[in-house]
Amino acid sequence: MGSKVAPSYANLFMADLEANMLAGAPFLPDAYYRYIDDIFIFNKTEQKVQDWASYCNQFHHSIKFIMETSTKEVAFLDTIVRKDNDGGLYTTLYTKPTDTHNYLLATSAHLRHVLENAPYSQFLRLRRNCKNDTDFLVECCKMKDDYIRRGYKENIVLKHLSKVLKSKREHLLQQKKSKKQSKKGHAVRFITTYNPNMRSLLPILNKQWHILQQNGQCAAVFNQKPQVVYRKCDNLQDLLVRSQVKPTEPNQEETKKSLFPFGTQPKKVKPFDFKCRDFPCKECKTFQNKDGHFTCTSSGKQYTFHAPQNCKAINVVYVVALPFSFSFSCLSTAL
Repeated sequence: MGSKVAPSYANLFMADLEANMLAGAPFLPDAYYRYIDDIFIFNKTEQKVQDWASYCNQFHHSIKFIMETSTKEVAFLDTIVRKDNDGGLYTTLYTKPTDTHNYLLATSAHLRHVLENAPYSQFLRLRRNCKNDTDFLVECCKMKDDYIRRGYKENIVLKHLSKVLKSKREHLLQQKKSKKQSKKGHAVRFITTYNPNMRSLLPILNKQWHILQQNGQCAAVFNQKPQVVYRKCDNLQDLLVRSQVKPTEPNQEETKKSLFPFGTQPKKVKPFDFKCRDFPCKECKTFQNKDGHFTCTSSGKQYTFHAPQNCKAINVVYVVALPFSFSFSCLSTAL
């Protein structure tokens, strides 16, 4: 949706629109449930459903709702909901026709406990969605084969399945009580990028925690152990694909007119000084071109120096160009 704040902005806008829409509605559905952008409603008559859809689409000049109606069953999120023979609601699993079931690979660069518990969490989802045990077992067999195809060991997948079979569906549907927050407040989060070759930071933190607590100021700031949080590392798509648009070259004459409309232009800068002033270096050999430009030998892109540069310069950004053979070897090894 664009920038990172766009989803939050959209959710806040739609939440306000929904509150005003429900408050001024001439009538309300018999049931109304929403999860982000999916809404589930039901009414006693089909005419009321159509009237409700017309009211929602006329409430805002640009926000329109797409509705699917049925007197038998409807798909909501990843479930199919229909009337039960006992007068209640019957639910089972729903998957889109385009779903390829490409679950997380067993060789993916994720924490060990994430990979180990991935099948277990998915089996729990099937247990909650499927009201009938027969539907649950059929979907579990399909999911078991999908996880084995993604590189998981069969005995581990069956172990998670047997664990879920022992749990009762009515207990899984109950909302768990959130853990009470500590009186001292939230712990400080130590955020770092995950690397599969990196040692686990939590045991190191637990072992050396007493050193930080010996200092009075540190003990007052860090009244709890920091929570170790990992951000995902770059994958092949992040390394190989760039969504960077090349900037257009501005017209120099138009730029001068826009920056200096009254004809006052800055003084010309003296030629760049490439001397590092270290004896016996008379002139830095790193910079062969003295016109204030640098051309990358890999991409051919030209960069302009905005300040005198030499081999003693600090606070600069280095351009590192990897050889093509190195990048290709990493790609072939990963595949």
